Amino acid sequence: MNVENDWMNESFAQYSSLMLVRKQYGLKAYDSFINQWKELSKDLSSLSKLNENTTNKFNICYYKGPYLLYLLNKEIGEESMLELLKNTFQSHISTSKQFIKYYEENE
Repeated sequence: MNVENDWMNESFAQYSSLMLVRKQYGLKAYDSFINQWKELSKDLSSLSKLNENTTNKFNICYYKGPYLLYLLNKEIGEESMLELLKNTFQSHISTSKQFIKYYEENE
């Protein structure tokens, strides 16, 4: 597995777990995670620059990636985001390029 796949796998899993947190524990817990991810991802490298030599890969995959997915959710709405997550999984999308292409073709 490569780093690009890692961010897709881990960030999407982390973001999906956040959706469960909101449902099970409410907005206060949800907002707490969002604020933590926002703070922890402030000075991290761009996802587009992620490679084997990137420092803080863990933080990028587990904080910045899910936070960016949260921002995308805010932009496109909950229903569209759920559809995007489902289709990303069902279409076996595993790279940033594939994800961006799919999103642009289906927005």
